[in-house]
Amino acid sequence: MKKLAILLLGVLPLVMSSCLKEENDYFDKSASDRLEEAVAKAISVLEGAEHGWAVKYYPNPTQAFGGFNLFFKFADGQVTVCSEIASATKTVTSLYSMGQEAGATLTFDTKNELINYFVHPRNPDGYGSNYKGLEGDYLWTVLSAEPEKVLLRGVKSGSLYTLTPLQTDDWTSEMQAYKNAAGNMKFPSYVCVVKGDSLECITTSEGKFLYRNLTIRQETDKGIKSYAAPFIYTKTGIELYEPLTINGVTAQQLELKEDYYFANEDDSFIISGPKPAVSENTLDYELTTTFNSVKVKATPSNSDKYYVTVLPAWEAEGYTDKELQTMICAGLTSAKLYSGVKTVTFSYLYDEAEYVVLGFGVDPNYMSASTKIFRQSVTTAKLPDAMTDAYKAWLGTWTVTSASSEKSKTSYSFDIVIRPRTQNGTYFIRGWGYTSLKDDYEFYVSYTSSTKSFKIYKRTGIATLDDGGSLQLLPRYQHHTTGAYGLLNTSGVCLEAKPDGDGKGVVTGAEGKLTSGDGYTITSVDFWNVKNGSNYYLTAMDPYTYQDFFVGPYTMVRKSTDYKPSAAKSQRNTSGILQKEAQRPFVTNDHTTSQSGE
Repeated sequence: MKKLAILLLGVLPLVMSSCLKEENDYFDKSASDRLEEAVAKAISVLEGAEHGWAVKYYPNPTQAFGGFNLFFKFADGQVTVCSEIASATKTVTSLYSMGQEAGATLTFDTKNELINYFVHPRNPDGYGSNYKGLEGDYLWTVLSAEPEKVLLRGVKSGSLYTLTPLQTDDWTSEMQAYKNAAGNMKFPSYVCVVKGDSLECITTSEGKFLYRNLTIRQETDKGIKSYAAPFIYTKTGIELYEPLTINGVTAQQLELKEDYYFANEDDSFIISGPKPAVSENTLDYELTTTFNSVKVKATPSNSDKYYVTVLPAWEAEGYTDKELQTMICAGLTSAKLYSGVKTVTFSYLYDEAEYVVLGFGVDPNYMSASTKIFRQSVTTAKLPDAMTDAYKAWLGTWTVTSASSEKSKTSYSFDIVIRPRTQNGTYFIRGWGYTSLKDDYEFYVSYTSSTKSFKIYKRTGIATLDDGGSLQLLPRYQHHTTGAYGLLNTSGVCLEAKPDGDGKGVVTGAEGKLTSGDGYTITSVDFWNVKNGSNYYLTAMDPYTYQDFFVGPYTMVRKSTDYKPSAAKSQRNTSGILQKEAQRPFVTNDHTTSQSGE
């Protein structure tokens, strides 16, 4: 036995040596060499795509928001990005690099606005968590890189990102096709049907942002079984993040069929929107305009329900009729529908501007379109001759500069646009303040002819925000004795702007006494989110600082006399149309008359 043990001990080093030799010889190159080759190959593949890559971008560890279509083009250490969340014409270029961290890694090294939308902890539109945003990625592990397909794993989210080569250099048309498809294929509700078994589909939304993620619920002997189904829009339907199996049927690619449901090839797996009702209703319009209004007399061909609105042509441009109907229907209630001949006045519009009247039948049961859109273009009238020169002197784009600010004591400048609201009486102002909503909403101010000045008051009910809060314009003041700043509840004048020479003005704050008898001066007005009796700060727009409110007095210098939409930085966007239809501001229902022959 001792001899056997000695023999075994003598053989064991040889065996181990043989095993180690085999292990060392398993790869022809060292780990570092292999990693360098992987990085070099990834760069070659990424930069080798002639037209760039179509990217299925899934932010969030659970893909809670669904997927978004982006384009990447890599060249000489730079990456150019296009995204469906922005205009199809917009691209942003930044730097990228490849690294080595347990495999080849891809990093966007410098800020890219279109990627930042998904990555920033405070999403620009307020979606997602207040401190995590949409939880997207700018750092990925390269799982595989071939000319036909690149697979990435988000380091932050863990989501799988699929890149396939684009077949065209015309990014604008290609991205617009994705955007149009997504707009045309949104439905207010869904049901899942698998082999004839109808299953509940739950959608999640945040404000007016409908997540691209369905929760499918199935009743079983053991209770309710839920399936998560995040998806991305293709140009012809939807694609689930990963294959989903229900009742023995596995599906991932679903094509849009009959304009209201998505299905696999044999229709054994269906995700369906409401089946649209069809109406034979048609609409004719009789239009009357002033410099700031369009009066629409709508005459339907039958008694079915319909809806009519007026949109700026620049907001409706670029959307398909189906997209417009989907966006408008999202904000409709039965109370907003019409029947019979109806006269509606849309007020406080831009003068000499192009608008479009849009009307279509609506199924009141599902709030979905039941006819095509009946549209008519219209241009508002020019400013009336009776509008005084002194009133018109304030119209245009101005740069306003504060004397200081509450925290940093910085003199800030910002641009505002002033346009006419009522003849010689009121204006609209857009762009005032430091918040991220400053360019999205207008408030009105009052003109005083005797002093040729305009006065800014506290304004409530400007809009209802996505979280249900009320957007309000509130004044801040400085205490004369303590120097402290705070909000002031007043119905009086807050700020007054007076002419200070040609193309110049000065804005001063009202003074008064608090209930304690102490004096104060109003230093600013800005937007707040007022909800459940409390006032909430809004985020600051770059380059301003959160809670660093401006302090007057202010100087004003006119940049131009232009106040039309381009000057107001009006943008075509879904939320803008939804906001207008949800709020329905400045609309007067003049009268309803019976239809002829009824």
